[in-house]
Amino acid sequence: MAVWKFEHFEISEDILTKVNFGGLYRKDLNLRYIIKYKKKVTDMNHFRNPFNIIKLFCRDEKYFKFRTIKIYTTNNSTMVINEKNMYSEDFKKLQHIIKTYQKQYGKRQHKMLLEND
Repeated sequence: MAVWKFEHFEISEDILTKVNFGGLYRKDLNLRYIIKYKKKVTDMNHFRNPFNIIKLFCRDEKYFKFRTIKIYTTNNSTMVINEKNMYSEDFKKLQHIIKTYQKQYGKRQHKMLLEND
């Protein structure tokens, strides 16, 4: 399962692509269709999770306290981005890009969905 989590993200024009498992699995998401996104901070330090064995092998803080973003689009597709799988600086850049697209297009998409119902 650890090999599956080796992932990277590519952005070309308005398409965010999540590539897993050495390129065998690809998921595309059009950033113009973002309705909303949710940020979540997960804290799995030793006091909250005493059975966490990662602490024995790694001292890097990002494996114990990390952020995830779940993106929702108009065509009912979702994508989860996890900070554990990338550098924190890259996660911040990606979060800024998602936030920018959501501000630009999210309100329009949400209004269009409400009008169609």
